[in-house]
Amino acid sequence: MKRLALGLALVLAASAPAGAGLEEGMAAFRRADYATALREFGPLAEQGVAPAQYNLGLMYANGHGVPPDDGQAAKWYRPAAEQGHAGAQLQLGVMYEFGRGVPQHFLQSYIWYTLAASNLPLGDGRDLATRNRDKVARRLTPAGLAWAQDQAQNFNSRDEKAARRPSAPSPGSASPAPAVAGTRKLAGNGSGFFVSREGHVLTNEHGIDSC
Repeated sequence: MKRLALGLALVLAASAPAGAGLEEGMAAFRRADYATALREFGPLAEQGVAPAQYNLGLMYANGHGVPPDDGQAAKWYRPAAEQGHAGAQLQLGVMYEFGRGVPQHFLQSYIWYTLAASNLPLGDGRDLATRNRDKVARRLTPAGLAWAQDQAQNFNSRDEKAARRPSAPSPGSASPAPAVAGTRKLAGNGSGFFVSREGHVLTNEHGIDSC
């Protein structure tokens, strides 16, 4: 997984619009000069540059130039993923599936894998996202699966209408997160029902099979 993540970092970041700082950070990353990469990526990540946020998350996930910290990795993957960065979406799917840096949450995992599978180019990355999405789907109830599919579709529709915002709020911002980003509360679907992390539709603190 780490080798694939590193490969995705290089391919996806190289394909994104990049300023001089990002290009210098990527060059440093390739030659394992992680101190320079961190120095270049950090300010850009704070400014909302998705490839820098993703690669900073990757450095924390793998302990490159910083102590390994899944919480910090998730913190930086998220704003990149919310801007449509496919590599970050795939990594968030992994983190939610296994509870790395975030509470384990199969609905969130399914949503992020779905988005990654729709946004990654053809190849190993998309194949992995698709396999992982289908694996997680087997852990969801039919109602939970339908809800997660709807959330992923709404996310993509939002991006199509807005042509994706140029930047996302920096980590710790008070701005409300998108519906797919919540982790500590039950996710509401606007109907009076809530969906647990296992994909059960709940109402009045009782689980039901469908709604």
